[in-house]
Amino acid sequence: MSKLSRYSLALLFALTAILGACSEDSTDATTDGTDGSTATTATDGADGTETTDTSDTTDATDTADAADAIDATDATDTADATDTADATDITDATDAADASDGITPDEVSYAFTSRDGSGASSVSYSGQTARHALIQELYDWIGSLDTKLAGDFEVNTIEQGVGFLNAIYKYDVNVDGEWNLQGGLALDGNGKQTTIEGISEGKNLVGKTAGNDPATDHKVWTDGSSFAGWTDTTIAEFGGGIDTPENLIQAFFSKIAKEAKDVTDETKATGPNGETLTVYITADGLDLKQLAQKFLLGAVTFSQAADDYLDGAGYLDSANFMNEGNENKGLRADHSALYVKNGDTKTYTALEHAWDEGFGYFGAARDYDKYTDAEVAGKGGKDDWQKYHDSNNDGLIDLKSEY
Repeated sequence: MSKLSRYSLALLFALTAILGACSEDSTDATTDGTDGSTATTATDGADGTETTDTSDTTDATDTADAADAIDATDATDTADATDTADATDITDATDAADASDGITPDEVSYAFTSRDGSGASSVSYSGQTARHALIQELYDWIGSLDTKLAGDFEVNTIEQGVGFLNAIYKYDVNVDGEWNLQGGLALDGNGKQTTIEGISEGKNLVGKTAGNDPATDHKVWTDGSSFAGWTDTTIAEFGGGIDTPENLIQAFFSKIAKEAKDVTDETKATGPNGETLTVYITADGLDLKQLAQKFLLGAVTFSQAADDYLDGAGYLDSANFMNEGNENKGLRADHSALYVKNGDTKTYTALEHAWDEGFGYFGAARDYDKYTDAEVAGKGGKDDWQKYHDSNNDGLIDLKSEY
């Protein structure tokens, strides 16, 4: 497959994500608990990766359509452990491509061979997979709160509850220890990776939230006025705010923590007919689990793909860059030679890797186009293609290429 085809394929997937999100968001009002623009306007709206689940309108009890969350990439990424807000990161600079992912170049697979003549794969984006996994883990953890609170687990203060959520959002293995994959990503023990670090080291969500990685942002999301879309300040009555993307996610977290504390205190509000409400559903109908997940898919994955890797990389117009040093980022990255970092020659060019990471934030298996829509959603089709498939027949599902 030519290099032109590589870019065309990645762009096609990115456009699919954008268009699909635009068409699906109109049905999300009841699950997001507010108007369709509320949770995602900060990053131009879209549920950036949700299009992998083309038949799902995200009902409130959905325990996570796995295709909404996890992407695919190389198997040997050691990652840049300081990647909390690396403004000069052309790529995840220590990524190493994997030649043995079992996905071979053909007309419908995202698989390409390095120009170095070794036969190795030039595809690499495990950092994006790790961030998708963190979003999914956060979604699943919030979804499991009712079960946790029915047992010995308690949330005694709002601060304590927010701390539990930030342990995922601000994940730091040196502070919290390794995070074992739970919920859907545990894959009943059939996953090749069992921890976030097993996917990619040193990754979190906070560092790549719109506004926190500003080098290529087309707006200054942290200036208190550029971020728009949520106007009801009561979402932040227990913490956070509505003026920046990170403050809004903290507002969601504080609201979730308050609801969980109410369950612990046995003061949780009931529904309009006196029914018991799920812990993450507020009395006025906000689904905080959906809000947190969908907002992060916009503020992290869509923002990073569309406003970093697959754009002109940090320019306000054709002549003026927001920050020095962005001239070689995103679609302006070098394609004349293999990328070299600290004396280590990679199997890809900087431009190839920018496209790879854009595809990684799309969030699909590398042979995604071999799935039907029903199979991507896990709602029909071949039995062994329900959201994921063991494409290399090794008996395991590789989150970095097969999910």
